[in-house]
Amino acid sequence: MGVPKFYRWISERYPCLSEIVKEFQIPEFDNLYLDMNGIIHVCSHPEDNNPHFRITEEKIFADIIDYLEFLFRMIKPQKVSARDAQELEKLARQKGEVLPPEERFDSNCITPGTPFMVRLQEQLKYFVVKKVSQDPLWKGVRVYLSGHETPGEGEHKIMDFIRTERADPNFDPNTRHCLYGLDADLMMLGLATHEPLFTLLREEIRFGGKAKQRPQTPEETTFHLLHLSLFREYLDIEFSELKDGLKDFEYNLENVIDDWVLMGFLVGNDFIPHLPNLHINHEALPLLWKTYIEVLPECGGYINNGGILNLERFEKYLKELSKYDLEFFSELQEKKSGASAELSEVLSEARKQGKNQQPAGNLHAVYQQFALEDTLDGEEVEDKELGTELMPKLDDRSEDQDTEDYSEGNTLDDEFRHHKNHYYMTKLKYARVTPEVLRDQAKGYVRGIQWILLYYYQGVPSWSWFYPHHYAPYVSDVKDFADVDLKFDIGTPFMPFEQLMAVLPAASKELLPVPYQNLMTNATSPVIEFYPPDFKTDLNGKQQDWEAVVLIPFIDENRLLEAIRPVCHLLTPNEKARYSHGPHLLYEYVEEPGEPYRSILPEAFPDIAANHARLTKVNQDDHHIHPAQLRMGILPGAKLNMFFPGFPTLRHISYRASKSVPLVDNIAQEYLGHEIYVSWPHLYEAKVVASKPRMQLDTLNEKENKNWNKERDTIEYRYRDRLGVEVGQTHILLRALPITGRKYIIDSNERITMEKQFGANPVTFALQATVKEITLVHEPGFGKVTTLSEYMPVKAQVFMLGWPHYGCQGEVLRIDMQSWDVKINLSILEEPSLAYIVNTMQDFDIQYVPGFVGAQKLGISSHLLSQLTGTIYVTAGCEEVVSEQMNPH
Repeated sequence: MGVPKFYRWISERYPCLSEIVKEFQIPEFDNLYLDMNGIIHVCSHPEDNNPHFRITEEKIFADIIDYLEFLFRMIKPQKVSARDAQELEKLARQKGEVLPPEERFDSNCITPGTPFMVRLQEQLKYFVVKKVSQDPLWKGVRVYLSGHETPGEGEHKIMDFIRTERADPNFDPNTRHCLYGLDADLMMLGLATHEPLFTLLREEIRFGGKAKQRPQTPEETTFHLLHLSLFREYLDIEFSELKDGLKDFEYNLENVIDDWVLMGFLVGNDFIPHLPNLHINHEALPLLWKTYIEVLPECGGYINNGGILNLERFEKYLKELSKYDLEFFSELQEKKSGASAELSEVLSEARKQGKNQQPAGNLHAVYQQFALEDTLDGEEVEDKELGTELMPKLDDRSEDQDTEDYSEGNTLDDEFRHHKNHYYMTKLKYARVTPEVLRDQAKGYVRGIQWILLYYYQGVPSWSWFYPHHYAPYVSDVKDFADVDLKFDIGTPFMPFEQLMAVLPAASKELLPVPYQNLMTNATSPVIEFYPPDFKTDLNGKQQDWEAVVLIPFIDENRLLEAIRPVCHLLTPNEKARYSHGPHLLYEYVEEPGEPYRSILPEAFPDIAANHARLTKVNQDDHHIHPAQLRMGILPGAKLNMFFPGFPTLRHISYRASKSVPLVDNIAQEYLGHEIYVSWPHLYEAKVVASKPRMQLDTLNEKENKNWNKERDTIEYRYRDRLGVEVGQTHILLRALPITGRKYIIDSNERITMEKQFGANPVTFALQATVKEITLVHEPGFGKVTTLSEYMPVKAQVFMLGWPHYGCQGEVLRIDMQSWDVKINLSILEEPSLAYIVNTMQDFDIQYVPGFVGAQKLGISSHLLSQLTGTIYVTAGCEEVVSEQMNPH
């Protein structure tokens, strides 16, 4: 589910949330979840702006598999591991460009029920079986594959799984979750689980500036980790005023987070439109939070109780928020040129004309003038539409309405009511705005909020519910809803072809079985109006075309199903097989191989002879937990005060830097040669090798002085401009070697121990942004191996790190515990002869080309070339390090 601009706004407000993935600083995760929708789109149409681009299904499948394998290899889970093309081509032809004869990939086929999704599902099953059977990293995990035939959005099927796991009494409350996905609402979903160790993984997004071409391979992609554990701490600070402001009930961060999720719905999402005037880029979120802090102490409790909306408290909150409706309208009027006098004159004349019910020669012009000034949020609407829509409102109102709503007092309240009535008539197409209309709007909106809350916290409450309007009511009209019915009929999800009929445009009818296609295009079709060839869009106060409201008809479920029923018997046997739902698929490694697994594309993906993947089909209902069995909030046993490496935290350092200057001698004694935690709040270990206090600057030469100031300024700039943190005055810099990993060694007592490995190039850190010692550190995977047989069990896969067969893979055959000898069987590959190249190298000038050019010349993929050539990491060091390396003595 998308929430436009939410990710960018949150990232800018809380800069420390996101960090670039670094090879040696990736946290250890238990569960990895993959929302496949983003991966499929990235791999299937990477060049939407290029009308010449074509791609085969085999290439799409190979790229998706490559992407999945890369993500799995990067995260290494321990327990569980989902533009208008026609216009571009038209413009290209007008320019005289010759386009490829092959059909362009239609991204609408990435929808449940299409032949493409069926073939992709088969290929994903092949991939999982192959990896579980052949890759040691996949042998110890459970792999769930929930494909297109299992109804539901990918991220919400993941939430169903997490809720099911949490309901198990044996669930570990300190499970570390990593969820890959592109939707901004994943932040809300992750926080709603109340799992304290939850991280989102996504590709880097650069805001502003000229758009860059999307990287071609995952190896070329910069990935970011967004830490929800740190987000929880930010929200605790954001709403810290409530800690002393609540009198009748206690402050509870988990309840505040639930209410924060609820407030996020008011700016709109895929299920419900935003409230008028509430735009993220117009600081709607701070306004929502400010109102919440003001009104919550008077509510008597929290608004969102585990997905159940407290109507009385919610109405109090909206009543306070509605004050800004009138304020915004007043500010909008003042900004218009001569707004107050001119608008009053227009209203007065319009009212007189309306009361007398006599058409005047310039009356239509008056309507049009008012309509242009009175557009909502600054969006533009056709003059003709607004003028003709306004006339019936003034002419048809009752005498009571005339007396109450259009008094000669001409107050700002009167103008605002007129403005809102105009909105409901032009936007929502009401002929008259009555109290019943406003009541229905209020109840419908609140009902929609409750549906979304249940969807987030308990699972789908109704498969058939939808919000029946393109626009939301004004918040000042969302009131008197205490008697709203918040019960939903669960119903049943659409079958695959019904789902396609409900979401595809007529231009993509080829993705449907032939009997269904005429229903989209035939003029006599009973549902033809659901598929208009042309339609309008409305920016509705937004700035980008992709944010516009698409004004197409809502699908009537009963009418659609009635139209489909007569043609169902015309489906082919293959299509009838696709016309069904399916279970989740669970794969686990077993020692005894089963039947060979057949590939649907044996030319590109060979059959798997030794199939070690056991398949278990899991009914979707098994992941739907009854509300009474759900475990809400933080679970007992969660170690909130323990430091988990890789999960950043604002703890351990005071938010304000101390003004006292530490003694230099004490720093040298306490830190040199010791391991500390650096780069707060994204803490990781490093070994201190030098300290450089500011007080010694008078003893430094000019060049060294300049270098010290430069390093200090770089650190302070990064904290201030990138992370939004003022670190205060820096008096001492520490130079430390970052940890790069751990290595098993044999100690003098012939015991296996694990030793930390540190880099060769020191990095500079500000003393006040380091932590000397953390008492509670979570390191469950370290130190478990104590003997050689545990370290290298028989049949274990190993790699040779000595000469002459460096890098060759082998298998452990036998271990001699007396002599500590290990016998292995190496697979030694014949190295190609490079003698000719070495002998003739001097005859050629060295020429370097970009990787993708070299791949084209070799006729291989750029990914394969990157795997063959490897990666060279270039790290920036300081001049001092270079000098030491050049003159070691």
